[in-house]
Amino acid sequence: MQRNDWQPICSYGVENVRAAMDRVGTKQFAATLQMHDKRIISQFLTESYDTLDLLDRVLGVSLEDPHDEHVWKEMLVCISNLRILCRLLGFRNSAALCFEGEMLVNRLQQGFVQPSLEIAAALNRMVFAVQQMLTNIESAGQEGQPSDKELIGHLRRLQGDNNPDAGLSPCCGPLN
Repeated sequence: MQRNDWQPICSYGVENVRAAMDRVGTKQFAATLQMHDKRIISQFLTESYDTLDLLDRVLGVSLEDPHDEHVWKEMLVCISNLRILCRLLGFRNSAALCFEGEMLVNRLQQGFVQPSLEIAAALNRMVFAVQQMLTNIESAGQEGQPSDKELIGHLRRLQGDNNPDAGLSPCCGPLN
């Protein structure tokens, strides 16, 4: 896989989201958007599925060369974009999972945590769990069951004992 293949998938239509926010107002954005602007949700789902596929492939590359900083940076950008859009659109469970994955990848990128098969497996589980939530959004218009607290706890533990951000999610409120 060529690294330049990663970049287009990671760039969401943030301008479209901002335009929708301007149109309906920030306070009622999520509810109004979900009820009235199915095009944005459809675009979000398409981009999110593509991003999750990309994350799955990048995760495989990270196992081949776990010390390649570019791989972790690309993964961090993709998870961060996905988390932000999930939160903006009111999908708190997906945002919470992405937040913990983002914090773990950030710790990897900074060198506070060393890559391992356990971390790769946990990130794979996160990707699969978010894919399931997106499938629920596509079919029923909502995420479905609450976030996977066991997986969130596992992602937090993998971040290490000295992580000041573990368990805190400014994007989603308390995750307990």
